[in-house]
Amino acid sequence: SAEYARTVGKAIDAGHPGRQVMLSGKANVVSGRLVRGEIMNAMTPIIAAGEVVGYAWSNELLSDIDDQVTALRNRIILAAALTLLLALAVVYFSITRLTRDVAVIKDGLQRMSDDLGQRIPPLHGETGEIALAINHLGQSLAEAHARELREQQEAESRHISEILKRTGFIAGVGTWEIDIAAQRLWWSDEMFRIHGLQPGTAPEISAAIDFFAVSSRPLITAAFEKSLAEDTPWDLELELVREDGERIWVHVMGSAEFANGIPVRLAGALHDITTRKLAEMALHLSEERLRLALGAARQGWFDANVQTGEVLVDDEYPRFLGYEPAEFNSSVDNWLSCIHPDDAARVMQLFQKVLQLGGP
Repeated sequence: SAEYARTVGKAIDAGHPGRQVMLSGKANVVSGRLVRGEIMNAMTPIIAAGEVVGYAWSNELLSDIDDQVTALRNRIILAAALTLLLALAVVYFSITRLTRDVAVIKDGLQRMSDDLGQRIPPLHGETGEIALAINHLGQSLAEAHARELREQQEAESRHISEILKRTGFIAGVGTWEIDIAAQRLWWSDEMFRIHGLQPGTAPEISAAIDFFAVSSRPLITAAFEKSLAEDTPWDLELELVREDGERIWVHVMGSAEFANGIPVRLAGALHDITTRKLAEMALHLSEERLRLALGAARQGWFDANVQTGEVLVDDEYPRFLGYEPAEFNSSVDNWLSCIHPDDAARVMQLFQKVLQLGGP
């Protein structure tokens, strides 16, 4: 400036701080009051060829320096405050997310404890890895449980199947099932034995029906059709022709199974009742022969139940007494009233003897 230009070329005082810098060869900072006010003066020596040839300086008002320091301090404080707020925000959001993720994992574990098929929703970060590990563990447990349950069910199924086989063999009862959609027939081992076949693959449905006697086929076919159309079970006694040509009687029971109103399966049982059926037929034949014999001899019979008073008679018995079978009152009292008075005492005596001692 014009003010300092006048001093150019003049030697500096011996006590001038600049001279001290030149003499010592070391930088120095001094402050003091000058014309402009309190000033900080920074000086450093200028060295050429190992010799101090001068010095350079720079000065600044202390008030300006204080302002700069204050501004810098404020910026540092602001930056520190912002950093702290950011750190607190990060901590808050991390804790919030962690709390939420822990709640999600806890809820997922609760649902998985009731149903191993449940899963924890996907999460992010470390909690996401934990949730994924728990889901994998749940999947493994579910598969192990399903495998154990399947093995248990298979074992129970084999056990029940074996019991049914033994029961069917002992009772002479075979079971069967028809898959409607696949048109496939299944027979138990006893079904094969009843038909005179070795256990193996069941025949076609039409071939199985052909085992029934010609007179029985329409009945079993109609029972199938009605069950499929009306969900009506059936209970029939039919004649069947075994593989070796032997004719037997069987008790056939069955019903349809529906799903959403559509028949999906027919199942039932078949029991060899030949012995009972032949006994019934023999008894019926014997009764018919007795009826014909009594009719030819103009004799009748009665059967009295002395406890209930019920009396059964054939058609000839009422006619001997002058009644038509439809109008005859079948009872012990009526039977006694028909005895001639001269014979009543003797008959009652014999009647009481029979009741006490048995026999004719």
